Amino acid sequence: MVKKLREAQRNSEDPTVFEKVLVEAFTALGFSAKHIGGRDEPDILINNEFNIILDSKTTKEGGISERYVNFDALERYREKYNAEYIGVVAPGFSEGYIRETAERKAIILIETEAICKILQNHAIYPYEPVRIVKILFKSGKYVITPEDIPPSTTDQQRLIEIVDKI
Repeated sequence: MVKKLREAQRNSEDPTVFEKVLVEAFTALGFSAKHIGGRDEPDILINNEFNIILDSKTTKEGGISERYVNFDALERYREKYNAEYIGVVAPGFSEGYIRETAERKAIILIETEAICKILQNHAIYPYEPVRIVKILFKSGKYVITPEDIPPSTTDQQRLIEIVDKI
């Protein structure tokens, strides 16, 4: 799944592939994720006990700038789907206006590698969807990077065991 995400995020010829792989990823993490896509619709709707709208952005290299994100449309989707959280998932984000606008509009910018790290940790010690929502949307940060993803409990347990042996 991680490999598919990494490849799909750079497939600008067919961004729908990235959208569908993100649906697979969030479904594997225990969410009820649905690909919507299309004109005047969000890419992904996650509908558990909270509604989440995800917009996905692909780029061949580098990060996404503000001109690639339609913040007004995302706010309309928030109202239409009664979304509690909105996230934009992309390989990375440029500095400056995109970050300021995201913070002002309470839209979370999520680097694809952060999702990859959650998936890797989830394979070792499954996160509950509520914990993932807390990590991604309730941290108080508006840009989520892999460094923002806490290690799995199993990793912490291994460190404790190593320290005990020493």
